[in-house]
Amino acid sequence: MPAKIPGEIHLDLMRSGRINEPLVSLNAKECRWPENRSWWYVKSFNVPVSYIMHERQQLVFDGLDLYAQVFLNGTFLGEAQNAFVPWVYNVRHVIRKGINTLVVRLTAGAELVPETLKPRAFNKRQVYAGRQSFPGISHLRKPQFTYGWDWVDALPNIGIWRGVSLQAHSGVVLHDVHLDTQMDKEDVFLNTKITVENLHPWSERTGTLELVITQPSGKKIGVAVENSRSSSLVA
Repeated sequence: MPAKIPGEIHLDLMRSGRINEPLVSLNAKECRWPENRSWWYVKSFNVPVSYIMHERQQLVFDGLDLYAQVFLNGTFLGEAQNAFVPWVYNVRHVIRKGINTLVVRLTAGAELVPETLKPRAFNKRQVYAGRQSFPGISHLRKPQFTYGWDWVDALPNIGIWRGVSLQAHSGVVLHDVHLDTQMDKEDVFLNTKITVENLHPWSERTGTLELVITQPSGKKIGVAVENSRSSSLVA
């Protein structure tokens, strides 16, 4: 069955004609079965030699909902158990020039719940009746509203709901860019914190970090910091 990324399994099932629109009439009650299954995403892609030449290669998932097991070229990379944060896997030891195959197994995540808190009551469709009969859903790091509300049946999401990228880096890598704006009468101060990672295990690297700010008028102002941990003022 074709799948769209970013996406979600119920949307793929709708496009393939396997389920009806869950938000119409009582269709949601007939769309609960996907949460009792594992869903496998398979993608083959070409990697140019320029990626292999870098110091680091990483596979980045911006969002996996929920319990995921990730494989690249038959090698298990790791698991994911939180739909709210990105998951990063180092693939330098696995990636190769040419065709690579990525496989991701996904479930709704019920197996992550402690045994004593798993669903207690099931209906004729072999799914729990609602939030009240599944006390462990608060242990799952995913949107809680997908497990039903006072006026709608449970329909927990499953899928690669944000983007996926293969990233290659050499030298240094920028992480965690944080901007904080403070105002003092007519003056505006922009505090910036940026983590710069040196990929070399022991030697230092020199370089220049540039920050450019574009004002609403289109005017650009900027600052450059060379090999320093100190602060710089942009006037």
